[in-house]
Amino acid sequence: YICANCFAKISFVTSYFCAACGKGSIDGLTHPKCRTPQGIDGIISAIEYKGIVKRLIYQFKYEPYLSDLKKSLGRLLYEGIIQNEAFNTVLEEGKEVWITCVPLSKKRERRRGYNQSDLLGKELGEYLHVPYGSHLLIRKKETKPQFELKREERFKNMKGAFELNTKYKEKIKGKAVL
Repeated sequence: YICANCFAKISFVTSYFCAACGKGSIDGLTHPKCRTPQGIDGIISAIEYKGIVKRLIYQFKYEPYLSDLKKSLGRLLYEGIIQNEAFNTVLEEGKEVWITCVPLSKKRERRRGYNQSDLLGKELGEYLHVPYGSHLLIRKKETKPQFELKREERFKNMKGAFELNTKYKEKIKGKAVL
């Protein structure tokens, strides 16, 4: 799906931000003063969302629904995150890592025929040789598509939309979840 000329135009992310306050951050880690017990430890962005990558993701998520893009996008995602020092530190610490996906609404999954983050999660798990758990999170409520919303509305839209599946609470305790 990606010719050599297009591949050369892909940029890996080199600057990161704190998940809580949005200000610059080393390797995408949440600032110590921004951390909360149930908060996210950090966000790793792998690839710049522009040009060919933006078009590939669009075709993966919308018509013509090219599910086979999971291979190309999974590889790009892998190549991007292994360049992140904080992520590599987690792997080197010997901490067990699990990968999960964001549950898609039943309606959108039926229309598309697959959950794109589920497919990417499985691909990434294979590249990293780590367990993949598709049901770690449960969708509690239906939400509007994020692309229709402004930044502030996106946060409100997602608030309370997901929760940890209690079946996995003890299994993932002390583990890094991606």
